[in-house]
Amino acid sequence: MCLTMLTPLQHIIENLQSKDNEIQTTAAKSLVLRVEAESRELNAEQFTDYMDDIHKKLLTLIESQSSSARIGAVIAIDYLIDINIEQEGSSARITRLANNLRKALTTAYSDPATTKMVAIALGKIASFGGARILIADWVGYEIGKAIEWLQNRDDGK
Repeated sequence: MCLTMLTPLQHIIENLQSKDNEIQTTAAKSLVLRVEAESRELNAEQFTDYMDDIHKKLLTLIESQSSSARIGAVIAIDYLIDINIEQEGSSARITRLANNLRKALTTAYSDPATTKMVAIALGKIASFGGARILIADWVGYEIGKAIEWLQNRDDGK
């Protein structure tokens, strides 16, 4: 019998897909710790590649048919919003996370639980303010679309 060893990042991604919210939250916190550790250990180019890989993995979860995977990705993004990493400009990081959330919002239309979590994370992004006014405008637009969709869904019942 051959057992495949998961890397720490693979293990975190697996746990983000759990149906247990506590396991997903623990995985998201572990992801933040991992990203912070890698930011100290890797050079700028390696760290950029590492973050690209994380963003791709989160996007794969967001595009999944599994509600648990989408929710896990949104939880991870919500936690990643708060970290402060010198190697990655916070504006670029926030923009990438916001783009992933936008994708989650467009994929989550059949899933009100995911839509609600995306709206909360978008609200956190909007609260950064200052130089991120454009992002706040975008968040307002996306929240308006989500509210419109939810109202149309309620009217159809």
